[in-house]
Amino acid sequence: FRNERHLPDQVIPIVKAWIDQGMPYGNPVDLPPKPQYTEGWRLPKAPDVVIQMRGRPYRIPADKTVDYQYFVVDPGFTEDKWVSASQIIPGAPTVVHHAIVFVRPPDGGQFVGIGWLNAYVPGQVPVIYPEGYARRIEAGSKLVFQMHYTPSGTEELDITKIGINFVDESKVTHQVYTTVAIDQDFEIPPNAPSHIVRARLQDMPSDGELLSISPHMHLRGKAFEVLAKRGQQTETIIKVPNYDFNWQHTYEYSQPIPFSDIDQIDIAATFDNSPSNPFNPNPNEYVMWGDQTWEEMTLGYFDVAVKRDRQSKSGAVRRYRVSRQASSESADSQVQLRSEEGSDDQRYPVEFADNFIRKHDRNGDGMIARSEVSTIFGDYGFWTADLNYDSQITRDELIQAARGSRDRRR
Repeated sequence: FRNERHLPDQVIPIVKAWIDQGMPYGNPVDLPPKPQYTEGWRLPKAPDVVIQMRGRPYRIPADKTVDYQYFVVDPGFTEDKWVSASQIIPGAPTVVHHAIVFVRPPDGGQFVGIGWLNAYVPGQVPVIYPEGYARRIEAGSKLVFQMHYTPSGTEELDITKIGINFVDESKVTHQVYTTVAIDQDFEIPPNAPSHIVRARLQDMPSDGELLSISPHMHLRGKAFEVLAKRGQQTETIIKVPNYDFNWQHTYEYSQPIPFSDIDQIDIAATFDNSPSNPFNPNPNEYVMWGDQTWEEMTLGYFDVAVKRDRQSKSGAVRRYRVSRQASSESADSQVQLRSEEGSDDQRYPVEFADNFIRKHDRNGDGMIARSEVSTIFGDYGFWTADLNYDSQITRDELIQAARGSRDRRR
């Protein structure tokens, strides 16, 4: 991996021998200089822009559950920007469970992947792309900070920020976006030491490349594996045998993995809901999908790259939609990407909006409230269609969000 963090092989037996000897302190004269750890920005250069989630701190209470908070910021970009590196720094790391920054294109703009820009979780390092690879932020886009706070027993104030390095568009050969493999319909039984939940990656552009994988589970997460199937052969492309919620990592491949010969990619997340898990909040509970740390998630984030000439010449538009397809192929809710190349520009948005309302409008008022949709869409997709941020999605907003602007890609 490009960003692997581990002890060199030759050092491991030395550390083991030292432990076996009772970990003697040794001669203080032989102590090496104290390492200097970098604080603040760890980007290749000083950020070209620093964007705060808002101008004043958000107050996190000492206790009680805090719902996801969303802060929308207009960075004022009047031209397309290409992001070569970025880093999120939480203002109050003791209470920031995670922070995700999404890109929301201007009205009628185009989503690519899930609109992901960057994320902070414990253990993460800055995202620095290989030369020629970058994420695009369309002119006029807004940034959406999704903040998940976990109170620590002390009232805290937070202003989370993101720093970004840009690269000239002429130097970008591949556009990067993020997609997900996800299952939110699982149930982990009480006292289960190794319960496995599986999900499948739906978006694999045949001429694209896989750059990295970020596993995500909570306190009962035990292990995480990603399997790629090529014909009759199945290969493990990443295996995390000892998942640690407090040391989450994005695994960046030294060489991108082409999708051209991969038939499918599956994730297998193993959970330990037994008393032997020292981090387990309660081994006697059934555990399902949920935002909070004592609940669980089965998520794999995949950074994918496609050549820019592919996007500009084919006219393919990737639209973000909601369908229901768990790993068991049942018809339930999962975020999925859909290529609209060759579809009717006028018919599809209307059909999409009508079908979405028909499926989710429980009270029959013709609009969709956050409480009427699945947790995963409420957390990761609701804001993409709630164009006026009033916590309701109308039919017109759904049509507008689905329509996008193919002209911007041509």
